[in-house]
Amino acid sequence: MHWRDKLNAKYSNKEMKLNNDETFELLKDSLGFRVNYLAKLMRSELEFRLQSFGISSTQWTVLVALLQEDMISQRDVAERVTLDNATTTRVLDVLEARGFISRNRTDDDRRVQIIALSDVGREFALEAAKCGEEINLAALESLTPEQKTSLIEIIEKLTIRVESIALERSNFDSNDQIRDRFQVR
Repeated sequence: MHWRDKLNAKYSNKEMKLNNDETFELLKDSLGFRVNYLAKLMRSELEFRLQSFGISSTQWTVLVALLQEDMISQRDVAERVTLDNATTTRVLDVLEARGFISRNRTDDDRRVQIIALSDVGREFALEAAKCGEEINLAALESLTPEQKTSLIEIIEKLTIRVESIALERSNFDSNDQIRDRFQVR
């Protein structure tokens, strides 16, 4: 029996009593837990499928981001895939060593590196991108088109709300600074 089924059988209500007046939400009913669990499942499946390509899901994410917008700065790559600068540098080092990308400094500012997919990298990324598409399609196949649209809208609303909570809690000037700090998008 799956752990989720065991919990559902044992606890039919949404809360569990600790003692007479203390209760807490069950993990199985927590939005954060469920979203995190789904993300872990999808990442695990992606990692499994990417084994044959010899790349990690992080490298895959960078390649797919470059498919969507090529010839961007290293900083822009990091922002698009929500990675810190050190991790982005390491990933780009690996991709460059494999001949998938090139990095060129700009004439305007020698500190800025522009990242570009090579022809080999573009071909490889197009093939590897299919792994993520297949997982997303499989995950969503039990939903109607309307449910898919609603799901995306709900996730966006929740993201905006949690960003605003972080903004209220902090002294950031804008949601963009929150996204930069927490690398949400």
